[in-house]
Amino acid sequence: MSRSRSCLLLALPLLAALAFLSACPGPTPVYDGGADFQRAGDSARICQPNNDGVIALSELSFVVGLGASYLVNPPGTLVDFDAAGQLLEGATEWDFSSTAGSVAAVKLEPVAGTWFAKHFPKATFAAGADIKAETLQVLSLDQGQLLLLGLASRQPDSTLMVYDTPIPSLRFPLRLGDSINAKSTVTNGRLGGMPIATEDTYDIKVDAQGT
Repeated sequence: MSRSRSCLLLALPLLAALAFLSACPGPTPVYDGGADFQRAGDSARICQPNNDGVIALSELSFVVGLGASYLVNPPGTLVDFDAAGQLLEGATEWDFSSTAGSVAAVKLEPVAGTWFAKHFPKATFAAGADIKAETLQVLSLDQGQLLLLGLASRQPDSTLMVYDTPIPSLRFPLRLGDSINAKSTVTNGRLGGMPIATEDTYDIKVDAQGT
């Protein structure tokens, strides 16, 4: 994990998971991480953050093969964490100093060549919907928006949910106070091999800014 002096954290609800996105890390690593925790390394240096409190698309790298490492608590354990952060010298600061837990890597993956590619002709890449990544979010980066096109399982013909209208999960530039409320439907879908039709509502807000 590396430190960015100015970043926005966005909680993006996808199924039961919360994915947290922040601006590109700055050049100063907070941890050397120990044997298991992978430092940001070269992938972080692709980004060029300017630490102005606004995240432009140019400050992020959506490249197949790049990803993020997450620390996952061992089963039955909790790590004490203050999600609200602390106000220090007029700015919010979160403490991510705990390196307890096991490392899980989530990477952007290609859609071409997958069993579900034909159902998402405008897809740019896919990413795990949770840490296990048995189900993938299928995404498109288009005109400054990261669009959620639907969900698909790695296992052929198990889960396939194609939204009739893509969900704008991120709109750039990102800044404090931005919000998105979007609704879309899936018809003739499958979830875990069972037929499904659903109407999903996404309520997304950039509700905090800090370090």
